[in-house]
Amino acid sequence: MASVDAHTFRTDPDFWYLVGASEDVYLNVDSETGNYEFDLDSASERWLQQIQPIIKKIVQKDVKIRKHTNRDHHRLRFWNKALVCELKAIKDAPEQVSGVSKEFQRQWLAGFFDAEGSVQLSGYKQSQPMLSIYSTSGAKIDIIIDLLGQQFGIRAGKYLPKDRNVWQLFITGRGSVATFATEIPLRHPEKRESLARILQA
Repeated sequence: MASVDAHTFRTDPDFWYLVGASEDVYLNVDSETGNYEFDLDSASERWLQQIQPIIKKIVQKDVKIRKHTNRDHHRLRFWNKALVCELKAIKDAPEQVSGVSKEFQRQWLAGFFDAEGSVQLSGYKQSQPMLSIYSTSGAKIDIIIDLLGQQFGIRAGKYLPKDRNVWQLFITGRGSVATFATEIPLRHPEKRESLARILQA
């Protein structure tokens, strides 16, 4: 991969994927201590292996994936002021995504789903494919619903269970799920495999 200049993060589609994926990332911005930390913990080492070269390209140095000693998770952690500040600036103000190109929106949606999405079968005899995305931010869910509908022709609904603060976005219907699979380039290996499998069921 060619390197990406620190001032042109937002011109790189991979950066927008990383913005979406950062929904599952601890981003620490502490100007007083000079601590600018990216910390992603996942049960999927294969997903971290997809993200690793993106980070290497942007920060222009190797970052390592380490296995937790006491549980079956892996961790991708590094420190970089420019990248962490840029990721957090968009993560905290997601309305910015509505103003970028369709390709960047596509990548953001893919990263968000890889971080916070699920693939399952539901309905009668567990035969209907369904995708879900979860977030404590109703505003982010609304942005995703708008982008899916306006840019990709995918209908999605949302649901907030009583006495809970986590919104669920859902996509049902084989046609809508198939369109999502075609239009949104997921990189999470296990989720890609699950999506292909339920569409074949």
